Amino acid sequence: MGRLDVRPAQPWRPPGWRNCWRAALLTASILSSCFLLTQAKGEKEIVIKMDTEHSEEGGSITFTPVGLDVGNLNTFTWYRGEIEETSRIFTFILVPPRIQNNGPSFTERETGGLDSSLNIRDLWLNDSGLYTLTAKVSSGTVIGFIVLNVLDVEEADTHPQASIFGIILGCMIGIVAMGGLGLFLYCRFHSAARRR
Repeated sequence: MGRLDVRPAQPWRPPGWRNCWRAALLTASILSSCFLLTQAKGEKEIVIKMDTEHSEEGGSITFTPVGLDVGNLNTFTWYRGEIEETSRIFTFILVPPRIQNNGPSFTERETGGLDSSLNIRDLWLNDSGLYTLTAKVSSGTVIGFIVLNVLDVEEADTHPQASIFGIILGCMIGIVAMGGLGLFLYCRFHSAARRR
């Protein structure tokens, strides 16, 4: 009969700082990949501003990109949501003759400007949500995002507009901060236990 190799159980040892650093590096790489998705596609991200703080049902809104080199702009496309053909509002071609090629999400209330802006008139409550701009310039493609929150006329009179993007960003920062604090406490506890 073969000999059975039985080794005594090793006592549990808490992970040292070496394992904590590995966990910290893994956390940092995951977070950085989340924030660099657009750079991975080779696109430059730009800021988009609204022309008003409060967007009410029945009103109008204009989204305008900030710092876009309009002189080198060839085409731009606005989407209601993510970049998909089904959510395309229109593509504006600036090469003469200038053409606005409307897409599946066009409702006859949207118009584009020569500065790649988007104007929506007679706002509906279901216009709320994410809007995405892609613009082709001579140096490549730029992309921008903005979130619209259309308020009911009665709500607009009693409540200030809350930015959905601000809420999401605040939640993400809170999660990262809590994760960092948890990692710090974990490493601190196990380092102290190792010294005993």
